[in-house]
Amino acid sequence: MEAISAFNAYVKTVESRLAQQHQSRNDFLSPPLTPQNEKLLQQGELIIEPITPLTGTALPGALLHNWRGTAFVAGAKVADFERLMKDISAYPQHFSPQVLQAKLLRQQGDSLQAFMRVRQRHVITVVLDTTYDIIFGRLDEQHGYSLSRSVRVSEIG
Repeated sequence: MEAISAFNAYVKTVESRLAQQHQSRNDFLSPPLTPQNEKLLQQGELIIEPITPLTGTALPGALLHNWRGTAFVAGAKVADFERLMKDISAYPQHFSPQVLQAKLLRQQGDSLQAFMRVRQRHVITVVLDTTYDIIFGRLDEQHGYSLSRSVRVSEIG
């Protein structure tokens, strides 16, 4: 129970900060882009970074992994981003070889739940069945975001 309480407090803090950021063009990307990262984004690279605090709230008996991804596609609109990201069943084609299977479980407006079987290869290969709650939002026609929270993760043996 202690880990769950600590996790819920962490989520509340992060989601409150993100809600503020997503209302401001100046703070939409955080941390602000470095010239190097801006160049990478303009070349079509994705920036994926861990945002799990190195210090702060401990989660007794649990691990916390929190990541942020940033992408830029010249000429793209928020509607293009949403169309790609809401097409869950196409994830294996778009995000192969990590996403093996994907399906939409339910959708209500900009909120949806998705199932994915994902494969991670590092020193060893791990296959996971995962379920996510995902919310889409937009600041304007040029700035969109999604928040994804895993609600179930189980290793396939």
